[in-house]
Amino acid sequence: DLYKRQHPNVYNEIQMERRVLLERLLEPHHHNYIIRMFHAFQDFENLYYLMDLHTNDLWTQLRYKNLPGYNSGDDDTNNNRAAEKEEALVMMGCHRSTAKLWLYQLVDALEHMHQRGIVHRDLKAENILLNSNNDIVLIDFGTAKDLMFTDLNGPEFVGTPDFMSPEAVTGRDDGGTKDVADIADTGPAADLWALGALTVQLQTGHTPYWSPSPYLAFLKIKKALKYPNLRRP
Repeated sequence: DLYKRQHPNVYNEIQMERRVLLERLLEPHHHNYIIRMFHAFQDFENLYYLMDLHTNDLWTQLRYKNLPGYNSGDDDTNNNRAAEKEEALVMMGCHRSTAKLWLYQLVDALEHMHQRGIVHRDLKAENILLNSNNDIVLIDFGTAKDLMFTDLNGPEFVGTPDFMSPEAVTGRDDGGTKDVADIADTGPAADLWALGALTVQLQTGHTPYWSPSPYLAFLKIKKALKYPNLRRP
């Protein structure tokens, strides 16, 4: 009950994930770059999703663990640095050839989804796992949008600030029940915007409109198309 109050659309998201992975994206076959769900079931207290297990993720691959000068200085300093090693991690991106491969796979997965009327709406490195072949596996379809079967679609204002498109930032929070003609609903283009932000992150370690707060990021995103000088290289 507490979680429901804090996150009012949670039941819809649970059902959306199940429907997308067990029904909508399976035709004609399972896609290699999208997480495979075998079953969904529940007991009195818990809900279970049976999926393939992948223990690595893309976000972790973008962190650099051996900072320059890390082992310089006296032993006491080194011991203190060792204790703070986790805090010393920085986002650095990845090699260009690796980024090309992962982006190709993401485009392939998005094409499969969009052809079937599914918009992910929360594409980011944290929602991309890596399998044993180092290929991407897209996960987390709870906030997805179904353009064909709309009964489980949540509000338009969903996603992670650094990756949200202008139409998502200005989107309705009423689940699309109000007629507001000057606000565009999110569609497949929102995933392509997030793919662009992820492309920058893969190359540089940073998203193009990062800000200290979500509010400032939203301002940058809404003005980005109007003021080209806000675009980072």
